[in-house]
Amino acid sequence: MSGHPLPHPSRTPTANPTMPPTLRRPHDVLATNLLFAGFLLGSLVDFYTRTGVYGPPPPGNHLSPTAHAISSGIFLVFILVHFYYIRRGYRWAKILFFICLALSMLLYTRYSQKTVDTQFSTPLKSVSFVIQWLLEFLATALLVVDLWKYRKGTPPAAAPLT
Repeated sequence: MSGHPLPHPSRTPTANPTMPPTLRRPHDVLATNLLFAGFLLGSLVDFYTRTGVYGPPPPGNHLSPTAHAISSGIFLVFILVHFYYIRRGYRWAKILFFICLALSMLLYTRYSQKTVDTQFSTPLKSVSFVIQWLLEFLATALLVVDLWKYRKGTPPAAAPLT
């Protein structure tokens, strides 16, 4: 015995199921890189085509252009902060991602004709849409593997921050 007491289990990096901010898992980093890439691609295409957040409010939207811009900005900040917490390894952020994904798929199927007309209006938007969905699918698969592999009680394979 070295004479040093063992650290309290709540202070060890492996005891925290949400993962301490000083450690990351490779799946979290790769998944958020894919999500950020899809977000950036969609933002650039929307900016170039002046649609989505960078365009006028959609028909039937009763918001003023200023309110549309403010609500879109708040939504964008929410998305970026959410991806950041996923990247940091927080389990609640990953579960919230799956809830948001399920809701968006439900809304997509509910309003599919309007969405299809908008998303496939130009070849550029079509390619962007397909690439974004592929990136989101790969990121979702990585997060599912991560959540399954590191269930509560299973110590994470931690890597130092780089």
